[in-house]
Amino acid sequence: MEDFELNTGENGSEAAEPTGAEEIDFGFLQEGGGEPPAEGEAPPAKPEEPPLEKTGENEAGPAARPPEEMPPAERAVFAEMRRRAEAEARARAQEEVDRAYAAAFGNSVNPYTGRPITSKAEYDEYQRQYQEDQRAAQFQRAGIDPGIIQQMVAEHPAVRQAAAVARQMQTRQVQSFTEAQIGELGRAFPDCGVKSLADLQAADRGAEVLALWSKGIPLARAYAAVHVEDIAAQKAAAAKQSAINAANGKSHLRATGGESGGAVEVTAAELETYRNFLPDATAEEIRKFKAKHKFN
Repeated sequence: MEDFELNTGENGSEAAEPTGAEEIDFGFLQEGGGEPPAEGEAPPAKPEEPPLEKTGENEAGPAARPPEEMPPAERAVFAEMRRRAEAEARARAQEEVDRAYAAAFGNSVNPYTGRPITSKAEYDEYQRQYQEDQRAAQFQRAGIDPGIIQQMVAEHPAVRQAAAVARQMQTRQVQSFTEAQIGELGRAFPDCGVKSLADLQAADRGAEVLALWSKGIPLARAYAAVHVEDIAAQKAAAAKQSAINAANGKSHLRATGGESGGAVEVTAAELETYRNFLPDATAEEIRKFKAKHKFN
C-alpha cells in the first residue's frame, strides 16, 4: 500500500503527517462518536483499493510443461499449488484494502457500532445502515410508515405470485434431489429396502443416517458409515456362499451299491445337460435317475 506523503514547509522542516480525517470529509464521523450525516449529505468516500497481486505466472523462469503433457497426479499437485497461491494473493490484497480503510477511518467512531471502521466490510456495513436511515427519514418527512410500505409490497399480487413460484421451484428441487439420493442408495445397497425417506426413518438406525445426511454427506455414504459392520458381515457371508456354490458345481458325485449294482459317476457337464430337462432336480436325484435307467 502506498504510504501517505509528508508535506514540507518553506524551511524544509517536515510537517506532521496528515491523518485520514484531514484528507476526507468524514461528515458525521467525529472523534468519540457522532450522528449519521444529515439527509442529503454524501457519506465519506471510500479509499482507493490496490489491485490484486499477480501470482508470478508471467515472471521469467524455466518454461513449464503444458498441463496436457503432465501425468494426472502431477497436474493435480500443480493445480492445488496454483489455487493456494491465488488464495494467498487474494488474502494479501484484502489485507492491503483493509489497511487503507483503517488508515482513513480508524481514528473516528462509527455511531452505528460505537467502534472505529477498520476494514472494507465494516465500511460497507456502515454504508448499508446509512442508506436505510436516509430512506426512513424520507418516509417520515412524507408522513408514511415504512412498515406499511413493506406490507403493501409483500401483499402485491405480482410479488405474492413470484413468491409462490419460488416456493414451488424450491419444493421441486428438493423432491428431485431427494429422489436422486434415494436412487443412489438403492443402487449401492439393493437389499436395504429403502424406497423413500419414510422407509429410511422407519428403518433400523435410520435416524442416524438422516442425521449424517443433514450435514451434507451423500445419503449412500451416510448409510454405509452407519451400517459399516453389517455391510462387512453381509459381504463375508456372500463370499462364503459363493465359494461353497463354486465347490459344489465342480465336484463329481460317486455312489457305491444301489440299484445299478455299481458306482455311478455324474460329471458337471452331465449335470448341466440333465438340468436342461430336469431344472428342479438336485445332483443326487440326477445320479439316482442315471443309475435307475442304467445310463452310461
